[in-house]
Amino acid sequence: MYVLDASKLDFDISDRLFAYSSAGIIPECIVVGLMNNKGKRELDLTPPFMQTEVDSVTSPLGKGDLFLKFMETELMPYIESSYRTSGYKTITGHSRSGLFVLYTLIERPKSFNARFCYSTPAWRFDDLIIKKLELSLKNQEIDTGYLFLSVGEDENPNIKGSFQRLNAALKRENKIKFDTYMAPLADHQTNPIFSIGKGITKWAEYLKK
Repeated sequence: MYVLDASKLDFDISDRLFAYSSAGIIPECIVVGLMNNKGKRELDLTPPFMQTEVDSVTSPLGKGDLFLKFMETELMPYIESSYRTSGYKTITGHSRSGLFVLYTLIERPKSFNARFCYSTPAWRFDDLIIKKLELSLKNQEIDTGYLFLSVGEDENPNIKGSFQRLNAALKRENKIKFDTYMAPLADHQTNPIFSIGKGITKWAEYLKK
């Protein structure tokens, strides 16, 4: 499992994965935490068709395509050659890094077998990533893996509204198995902590089927 924004989520995720795999609920997992490049998080994790900031018309377009290329051509081959892997790959992102996770589903649907998005700001630029994803799914095969989406009950209306619209778009296309969860009492910062266990549980159910 490749975890974006490392040092923020990777330890919590590692603990949950260890507990679930020890109980035989999911396979053993290697957690690869990706630290942010200093001052470049916004560029690395924003899709190339989207500006990095919604309130600045001069903000640059994201460079998520270059970050994805780094993962595919350098990082993942290194992990595959250095560790005992199975070939099954997952990716996790929170907030802006959730945009990057959705971008991989648009650009490289086969690059990951399962994806986890927590509190993704899919509302940015008039739901642009939702529109791009819906268009992409129309041209994809039925089996594009698994997707888990969550949002906190106490998050702002933009986040919660786009969460519902993304859910509706995924249902319309019906090309990917996905689950959604609204975490009680959670806000933008705490939602991942509240939702990680639910995401792993739902993924385990998907694997069992």
